[in-house]
Amino acid sequence: MQVWEVCLALAVHVMTGALYYSPVMMSRPFFRLQFGDADYKPVPDVGAFVATLLGAALYVPVFLFFLDVAHATTIPDALLWAAIFAIFDAGINAPHVWYEKRPVGIYHIHTAYHALSLSLIALSYALTH
Repeated sequence: MQVWEVCLALAVHVMTGALYYSPVMMSRPFFRLQFGDADYKPVPDVGAFVATLLGAALYVPVFLFFLDVAHATTIPDALLWAAIFAIFDAGINAPHVWYEKRPVGIYHIHTAYHALSLSLIALSYALTH
């Protein structure tokens, strides 16, 4: 695994999130579920942004490591690993619904983002190997 691969995968993850949670896609459903107002205008939270980047800085290289170890250099193999990780990720995040009393819809929104991001990272990995 090369440094440029990690940087590319992190860029894919961050750009996917920026588009996914933009007003064009999921911000309105997310805000409606979380705050009861689809037009909610949040105050930027630097701490949340830093925590998100730190999480991605750990999560993405681990995924790339598994792609390397599995020699997932074809698109079907890489996407299979993305699906496996997405299912694992969904299972890890499911308790947030129960213990933090989050709406199930927010869980689905986040889970779909992670599945999309992992798929795009896997696709970029396969195309560069």
